[in-house]
Amino acid sequence: MVIPLIVVTPAHAQAQTLAYVANVGSGTVSVVDTATHTVTDTVDTGGSPENVSLTPDGSRLYVTLTGGGVVVIDTARNTVTDTIDVGPGPRGLALTPDGSHAYVTRAGGTVAVIDTARNTVTDTIDVGSAPRGVAVGDSAYVADTGSDTVSVIDTDTDTVTATLDVGDFPQGVAVSPDAAYVTNSNAGTVSAIDTGTHDVSSMKVGAFPLGVAAALVNGANAYVADFDAGTVSVIDTASGSVAGTVDVGGNPQGVTVNGDSTRVYVTNASTDRLSVIDTGTNSVSTTVKVGEDPFGVTVGSVPKP
Repeated sequence: MVIPLIVVTPAHAQAQTLAYVANVGSGTVSVVDTATHTVTDTVDTGGSPENVSLTPDGSRLYVTLTGGGVVVIDTARNTVTDTIDVGPGPRGLALTPDGSHAYVTRAGGTVAVIDTARNTVTDTIDVGSAPRGVAVGDSAYVADTGSDTVSVIDTDTDTVTATLDVGDFPQGVAVSPDAAYVTNSNAGTVSAIDTGTHDVSSMKVGAFPLGVAAALVNGANAYVADFDAGTVSVIDTASGSVAGTVDVGGNPQGVTVNGDSTRVYVTNASTDRLSVIDTGTNSVSTTVKVGEDPFGVTVGSVPKP
């Protein structure tokens, strides 16, 4: 007699792909199931949440509150489990690839470094004036809106190793293995920084670009949220040129790409919606109603409770 082999998968090994949207106006984070494109939960954070970053294992979500502090959300329970005092005016937020540290831009020209094992600030780094966006790869890249520069931080030593001139009023930052992309809102351009040489080139995109995200697979495009134009510019990173434009309407602000680069998620400030772009067709496949004035968005694999 042959006895069939039954393999039981532990519940914690199962995962789901979720998007998290910071709603500045309603003081909440919307949890969106990307399989059904429905909001499955809403987490009250207060304090005008602006940017979000998910740990690599999907267990925790870090959220900046422009009113002060960074909150930590347990994604299994969708509850706030910690609030970290990072000083005045936190705005941008990015985790290191291993999730061990978070870099938070603050008013006054500094970046706070959080040890995520203890959820405490372990270092403060002086950067340019009025830092806003931040992204972390091999180094951290900070958009200094007040000085029209990007500060490059060595994340091993937490020191600034370079300050690069970019365009007028830089805000959003994204990194790929070979480049960092920075939106220059007042100039209507994106600066591409070679991460090896620190050479800077620029390209024209839509009016008042804010968020930017870089895909890591399937063509490695970059996607730019053009706030005033109501579009997303698609940048062919190989040629360094705009390959297409997607109409999304509603003053797009934040943007992110899913793990296999098949979808791009864009927050629309004036319509309180999340637009989902099919990267195969470069068109909006659906929209999801979220909270008031959505800004930051991230997507990732999260363990099922």
